[in-house]
Amino acid sequence: MLQGYLKKYIDPLIALKELLSYPLCNFVHEFFTYTRNYESGLDFADYCYSILEINKDKLTDKEFEQFDKLLITLRLSMLDYLNRWGEYISYYENILSTKNYLLTYDKSRNDPDFNKYVVYEDERYKYVHFLYAVSHRYEIIKRKFNKWLNGKNVEHLKRHQQDRLSDTELQERIESIFARLDMYLRRSQNDK
Repeated sequence: MLQGYLKKYIDPLIALKELLSYPLCNFVHEFFTYTRNYESGLDFADYCYSILEINKDKLTDKEFEQFDKLLITLRLSMLDYLNRWGEYISYYENILSTKNYLLTYDKSRNDPDFNKYVVYEDERYKYVHFLYAVSHRYEIIKRKFNKWLNGKNVEHLKRHQQDRLSDTELQERIESIFARLDMYLRRSQNDK
């Protein structure tokens, strides 16, 4: 559905920039989670990466990093919701070792979990790998995965999938998201 939104533009990079910018990026994520359409969320991330790759020369490094971070967190979220814990862990650890996107924190912050993500520091700040922001989910997923590996029952730990929604519930969720999106777009047009 969102790929169709991008494809209708002559230049899908323009639409991609809109969809992956605040606050629309929140609607994108919510669309996939609220409708439980997680596989489509992964497909959407892949499609966005194909657009970014084709247009890399049209993006600044900062723009590419912004979109890359959003798509990384979208992919992690979709893997989490799909209960693909092993894939989540592998992807998270790969990003942790290959991408050096940073968040800035006050130098006084000093706890062991936080310090594992510190890349470097200066006299005022600690610069932390951006995945620190989702490290709590990573730890939870590692525990779930370890329980599964040890043969323990993990059914109660799994996230519900789209097939648990009735057709009516799914349609209502889609309409609700698009109604809020339309309201936001109308309000933002009126503010201009």
